[in-house]
Amino acid sequence: MGRNPDGAFNKIPYLKGYDFLVYLENITNSESNIDLFRKILREYFDTFKYLSIGSEDFKQFFTEKIKEELPEKSEEIFDKINWFKWIDAPGYPPVQFNYSNKYEEEIGEYASLF
Repeated sequence: MGRNPDGAFNKIPYLKGYDFLVYLENITNSESNIDLFRKILREYFDTFKYLSIGSEDFKQFFTEKIKEELPEKSEEIFDKINWFKWIDAPGYPPVQFNYSNKYEEEIGEYASLF
């Protein structure tokens, strides 16, 4: 009682989920001539809007769409995805991204002068 509900959560699940989607986007689009991940994601949202689903539903939908769109490359893509480490394993994601950029660094250096 009297506790902030945000105290029960931390940012790791949200950041891990974001990183996972970025990872899927990178490996999917690197094997396609179009923004295939965006196409799959739009269809996913249209298919499951107003429904309550779980991660297995997403995995099944994603793998089916990859098999449809890139049948010759699907196994190569699936070999790059460790679903357990991304979804079920605790802690940080298995792949770490560097989100910094030169502009952020330049701004930080400039701000430190004051």
